Amino acid sequence: MNAFARTDRSLLGQWWWTVDRFLLIGIGLLILFGIIMVLASSPPIARNLKLDQMHFVIKHFTVLVPTALGLFGVSLLAPRGVLRLAVGVLALFAVLTLATLWLAPEIKGAHRWLFIGGQQLQPSEFMKPALAVVTAWLLASRPGLGGLPAALLLVGPTVALLLLQPDLGMATVVVAFFSIQLFVAGLGWLPIIILGGAGVAGLWGAYQLLPHVRDRVDGFLDPTAEVYQVERALSAVQSGGLFGRGPGEG
Repeated sequence: MNAFARTDRSLLGQWWWTVDRFLLIGIGLLILFGIIMVLASSPPIARNLKLDQMHFVIKHFTVLVPTALGLFGVSLLAPRGVLRLAVGVLALFAVLTLATLWLAPEIKGAHRWLFIGGQQLQPSEFMKPALAVVTAWLLASRPGLGGLPAALLLVGPTVALLLLQPDLGMATVVVAFFSIQLFVAGLGWLPIIILGGAGVAGLWGAYQLLPHVRDRVDGFLDPTAEVYQVERALSAVQSGGLFGRGPGEG
């Protein structure tokens, strides 16, 4: 039995009958998976750092709760409201991402994080979804690919800015989702193949020109290299097998 009748014109009633429920379920499962992973993996790390074993779990929820509320609030907006919010977020965090080139400390060869109010902030993570919304609207607002020039004026500088940090991974994600948007908007296979080839060439160029990219790739491929994340993953499988030893026992 549904909590809201189809004739319910309240804000929550309209939300219930218009929200993408499959997407809602997917988001819920991702949140649940994240909670399980934090419960399973963080207590030993907290103990090693001589912190309360629930330290990172509590920290996770202090971020999760306001984020979930914000997500729910955005889902209540009409499409035009979502677009306006995306434009504002894109403008704000594009400026902050630009500021990282001068204000962010260098961490592992990149300038990505700002420290605001004692908290770390990676502005490009907020810029990315806002850019996806705005470019999708631009491509859909005009027939054919009439919105492509305006979309390129946003995507091009964004990718260039990310490469200046440098953040090759984020730049690759932006190019990938924009390519998918172009395909959905009606771009033919040949331009998509050309874009894919350019992307592969760009990755090869990054490997050749950026030392930190080369070090990461070589470290992943070299079984004798000291790669913390790979070592921890192998250790976890050796210790707990495919299904693990249970939450907090890793």
